[in-house]
Amino acid sequence: MTEAQMREMAAQFGYARLGFCSTEPFNEWEARKPRAHKTAQRLCSAPLELAPWAKALCIVVAPYRLYRRGEGAAVSAYYVEYNAVHARGEEFVKALNVRGVQAESLEIPLKPAAIRAGLGAFGKNSIVRIHGMGSCVMLRCIALGEGFECERDYPGGEGYEYADCGKCRRCIDACPSGALSESGMDHTRCLRAHMFQGPPTPEEFRPLMGNRLLGCEECLRACPHNARAYADALEPPDELKRILDIRRAFDTDTRAEYMKEFGALLGWNMAIPNRVLAQAIIVAANLNMRELIPLIEPLMQSKSAAVSEHARWALDRLAEQ
Repeated sequence: MTEAQMREMAAQFGYARLGFCSTEPFNEWEARKPRAHKTAQRLCSAPLELAPWAKALCIVVAPYRLYRRGEGAAVSAYYVEYNAVHARGEEFVKALNVRGVQAESLEIPLKPAAIRAGLGAFGKNSIVRIHGMGSCVMLRCIALGEGFECERDYPGGEGYEYADCGKCRRCIDACPSGALSESGMDHTRCLRAHMFQGPPTPEEFRPLMGNRLLGCEECLRACPHNARAYADALEPPDELKRILDIRRAFDTDTRAEYMKEFGALLGWNMAIPNRVLAQAIIVAANLNMRELIPLIEPLMQSKSAAVSEHARWALDRLAEQ
């Protein structure tokens, strides 16, 4: 299969752009790994350790649109769209194998891989901006072996090219927790890095969470290169609106069904009841949902440190408002 045939086939699975690069290890990323968030540390920096038969890596790009903001709880569109994109990606890999191309999805550092493949560069928000598309995108890596025709020498390199953002600092100024600066991103201050993590969220960040049940995306909305995705924002789907009704997470009569719907839409790895509830408590307090006080009070006795601590904090905050 040629590159052109792959591009044509990928478009059928919703991928707007493809890039190809070598299977060289990402040594600079490996050196930075100890400073990365723990969810990124599981990634493998040496593609050939995962797929020793691979001749090249294919990085595929799927754009997505943001959701319109409402007055209640919020979930970033990325987490809703991810499952659908992931499923299409696996179907794409299966289709490649049926066509005689040895192919497999790899969990490697995708941002450096996309840059190595010439698809984009890092913005000041530490997210890769795809040339001509912006950063409201999802990336996947597919290792390619026998059956794929390598038409050229594919680029190597460390994948740490930075975009020319000039004097623009919209993403820096928009970050609610000060995680971004001209020198880069401090993931210890990123709100998303403190969601669904298990331990109690540091008190400093709880008010800054606002109505965010999952995700933040302020830097994406602020970036002028995402103007199209922002202008064409979608109404959240009905399945998500049911999850945004966080009262259902507090009520013991509806909690089990709520968690099932949460997992089905946002991923079962996210649907850990105590972690969902811990974040929902923060959101309820920030939205001044005083009607939930009777349901939050018993949670102070939860065996989950995050749930009990957040419940005490929320009740104090609701008493003040």
